[in-house]
Order: sequence, then C-alpha cells, then structure tokens
Amino acid sequence: MRVVVLSTGNASPSREKCKASVAAQSIACEHIYIDAAEQKPAKPKIQNQVEAIASLPPDAFVAMVDGDDWLPHQRCIERAVQEHAAGAWMTWGNFQFADGRPGFADHYGFGELPRHCDWKLTHLKTFRAGLFQRLRDSDLHRDGEWLQHATDLVVMFGIYELCPPERRCLIRDVIYTYDISKSYEWNTDEAGLAREAEDVAYVRSLPLYEPIEAL
Repeated sequence: MRVVVLSTGNASPSREKCKASVAAQSIACEHIYIDAAEQKPAKPKIQNQVEAIASLPPDAFVAMVDGDDWLPHQRCIERAVQEHAAGAWMTWGNFQFADGRPGFADHYGFGELPRHCDWKLTHLKTFRAGLFQRLRDSDLHRDGEWLQHATDLVVMFGIYELCPPERRCLIRDVIYTYDISKSYEWNTDEAGLAREAEDVAYVRSLPLYEPIEAL
C-alpha cells in the first residue's frame, strides 16, 4: 500500500515541526508538503489537495496532516495503516490540542448523518485516494471559485458517505496534535467568521453521496 501524508500550509511557523514528526514515523511515508506562500499566486487549500491526490492510485493511503499541526509520536501513521490493512477505507480521530486538552472525535449513532450533525470527523483524517477522487468538482467550488472554508467538512462528509459502513473506522488513540492557535477561527475577525459560517452552511446543504462497492 502506498502511504502518503499530505500537508498544506501558508508560511506556517510549525512547518519544520510538522515535517520532522512525519519523518520520524515508524513506517516509511511519502510526505507531500505544499506551502501556499511559495506559490505565485497562492492556490486555495482545496485546490492544492485536489492536484496532489489526482494522480495517486485509488487504493493509496492518504493522511491529512495540516502544516500547522504535527504527529505526537512515532506510531501515529502506523496505527491508522493497521486499520486500513484490516479493511478500512477511511479513519478519523483522535487528537489532542497542543495545550494537552483532549479532542472530540467520536462515532455517529445509528441513522445519524454527519452532514446534519455536530462535527466529529476530525484529526487524524485518513482515506483511500479513490474516495477523494470521486468527490464532485461542483461540491469543491462555490460561486465559481474554489471553496475557501469548510474544506475539511466537504472532504470528510463526502468520503464518509461514499464509504460503506464496514469500511469506516474511528480511532480513539491520540495520534495527532492540533494547534488551535494557528487556526483560521482563532486568527480572523467577525466578518471572517461569518464567511466561514456561510461556507459551512453551503457544504451541509449539498446532496448526499451513494456508497460505492469498489475503489
């Protein structure tokens, strides 16, 4: 199985810490780190993700590690790969905040649709490339432009819906560190939060996907 870690950032002060944490993993990983600050013009996060994943084989394992964050120990990717080797096509969870507080990744109950419920499909997010490649291009755009916010939601809602229930796996072990101080929500104003809320509402309103049987 090809193991790829994909990171996107924009002149993140945690860039080297992120890269070092991936390099220290117990299994070999191909780390694709895309820094928008080095692009002229800078591309939106979701566009960089689409372009990076488009050429991967459908069965490739992809872990999303934001450029602002890092992996807390050497067996984080190995832990997720174990679930994929056992049959999973996607995993999510679990993280800790950089200040040590626990994260909130969790199961969804019977009949609950993530698109219509509280956000739980959080770090560490992993999936087979073929799921991402089936996301509708129209879902990744709004008003003719690449989606600027709620990109984690648009990706993970679609992947969860595409994935048969027996191929989904929550990991409760802490395998990710999230630095909320670098997040958009922490560093924007009321107008920025309002724009983000509009994108979240847009993503939640999109049509559901039907599960697939093969990658």
